[in-house]
Amino acid sequence: MNGNNYRFTNQTSAGPTYDLTPNKNCVGIGTTGCTPLAATLQIEKLNTSPLESDPTGILLKQVTDSDPGNPIAKGIDVELIGNNQENYGIKIDVSNARRNFGVYASAMNPTPPAGANYAIYGEASNGAAGSVAVSGNAYSSIGTNQAGFFNASGTAAGGNYGVSGVASGSSGPNVGVYGQAPIAPGNWAGLFTGDVNINGSAFYFGVTPILSDQQFKTGIDSITNGLSIIKQLKPKKYFMDTTNIYGMNFSNKQQLGFLAQDVEQIMPQLVFQSNKGADLDTAGNIIHPSVTYKALNYIEFIPLLTRGIQEQSKTIDSLKTKTTKQDSINAYLQSEINTLTNMINSCCNANNNHAPIENNNGNGNNNDKSKTTFIDVTLQDGQSVVLSQNDPNPYSEQTIIGYFLPDNVGKAQMLFYNAGGKLIQSVELTQRGQGQLNVFAQDLTNGLYTYTLVVDGKIAATKKMVKQ
Repeated sequence: MNGNNYRFTNQTSAGPTYDLTPNKNCVGIGTTGCTPLAATLQIEKLNTSPLESDPTGILLKQVTDSDPGNPIAKGIDVELIGNNQENYGIKIDVSNARRNFGVYASAMNPTPPAGANYAIYGEASNGAAGSVAVSGNAYSSIGTNQAGFFNASGTAAGGNYGVSGVASGSSGPNVGVYGQAPIAPGNWAGLFTGDVNINGSAFYFGVTPILSDQQFKTGIDSITNGLSIIKQLKPKKYFMDTTNIYGMNFSNKQQLGFLAQDVEQIMPQLVFQSNKGADLDTAGNIIHPSVTYKALNYIEFIPLLTRGIQEQSKTIDSLKTKTTKQDSINAYLQSEINTLTNMINSCCNANNNHAPIENNNGNGNNNDKSKTTFIDVTLQDGQSVVLSQNDPNPYSEQTIIGYFLPDNVGKAQMLFYNAGGKLIQSVELTQRGQGQLNVFAQDLTNGLYTYTLVVDGKIAATKKMVKQ
């Protein structure tokens, strides 16, 4: 070292063979001579010259091609065995620089090129309280503490992964990446800036709020024609292709939803296009090819469905108002019908009383000249068109209409109208002579209707009937 020869000894006092003067290069083996702490090998170097570039405490270089039968070459091989509280194979303290790296590792140029590089690789096993291959701790009162910082960049065909975690085992849960933080505002077990892609199912054990603050929104407007848009949607039930070649982990259960291609024709703003890159093995071989696919923003269907329900509710309320008014009208008409029915019945009862009416002039003596006699007379004409009143009237479900058509009648029709004068039914009458129509109206709205007998293009008679 520096052109000098050194003799290694456990000598602890200064002398010409082993200079222990401070600020000098010092190598000790099995000695406490360099510091108060005992070490199997301790090397100290104090750089007093600010002009020295990249001072190095230890420089170890090994160039070797391993035997194919023993394909592992090691620059440093450390084995530490002892029943201690803690064992450190390598312990490094670095301080007082603008940036301090306890360990800086670089791995590159694998042979063959299809091989893999690991800057740091750790293994841990057989820990009763757990095994941790790589552990980091960062603490400071200023700046940001990052127990681990990983950066991946380049033009690799398989992509760049800042952190990649794989967990597999035969017992217990397997978690590729695990994060934990106290539950409080501003604490996050995981924080991602950018899009997140989940190839599988996502389970939540709490609420999932989505930012919806007005301060971040512009061009705010009301949704119109929500029900019209909903009517164009085509809900489907389907199964996902669990045997796809792209390595996409779909559920094997039947699902309900929409086809992105269908929704894109109606609301393209809810459709997104994404890409899943190819999956490669450590040798660079493609395991699963890349694929481009469409995705839907299902959350934004909620305000659309809300608007549709509101529009439908408004229509229902309007119909209820109209129905209430119609019920009032029907009740009034029913009252009038009942009055007319009572009047008709009273009139008919009076006409059917054939007993003479005597006038006693208030003195108890009958005056023969004041007696009135009622006589029934029936008139018939075999060549006349006759339209009878429906019976019963009023009616609820069924009524009968009788009619008579002479043989010389050409075309005959029975026309039915509602109270507004709208034609609701037309019936051709082909039978001549005495006939009848059986009218069924259980699905007809209560109210006043008319029926008209038209013979050879002329109205022969019109009568009213009441549905109640």
